[in-house]
Amino acid sequence: MEDLMNELRNLKDFTQKCLTEIKNDIHGIFSSISSIEHKLNSVENRVVELENEQQILRDDIVEQNIRVDSLFSTIESVENKIEKAEQYSRRENLIFYGISESHSESPQAPK
Repeated sequence: MEDLMNELRNLKDFTQKCLTEIKNDIHGIFSSISSIEHKLNSVENRVVELENEQQILRDDIVEQNIRVDSLFSTIESVENKIEKAEQYSRRENLIFYGISESHSESPQAPK
């Protein structure tokens, strides 16, 4: 009977030791999960920040595209004005030999 009691005490001690180890393991797991949750929250916050920055950059790109289109339009307008000025300059610099020039005539209605 004494052996049985010793065996039961040993079993009880072993069980308590195992339970203590399991509690420590569970505590470690909970600590790891808490750390992972914290890191996950940090990553989620960073993703939100990056998405916001990305949206700002997209908006900037749209604005820059509008500005570039406006500049191209302005360049085209200036090129047209330059072309007209060059044509007018060439027209006014024509010299016709053998035809007398009259100051009363206009270039649009020659006689």
